[in-house]
Amino acid sequence: MTVCGVELTGSDAVVCLLNMDRGLFNLPECKVRKLSLPKNHSREDLKQFQAAFADLMAEYGVTTVAIKERMPKANLPAGPSALKWKRPFN
Repeated sequence: MTVCGVELTGSDAVVCLLNMDRGLFNLPECKVRKLSLPKNHSREDLKQFQAAFADLMAEYGVTTVAIKERMPKANLPAGPSALKWKRPFN
């Protein structure tokens, strides 16, 4: 059984393979560590990315793909310079 872990960072997909053989985990060598999309990607770029990813999965016989969830952007309050005080401090 071979599993592929994928971490999405910006416009890159970082891949890592994990193999289980006779109860032991193994990290096999992979010719591709990262698949990238250009910043202003087109539909054709997405198709090429999908084809490259599918070919990589077929080449290594991957049975399961696990995608690391991206952290949502937090709604942090503005910095101190953007705050408006209602009363002056003495």
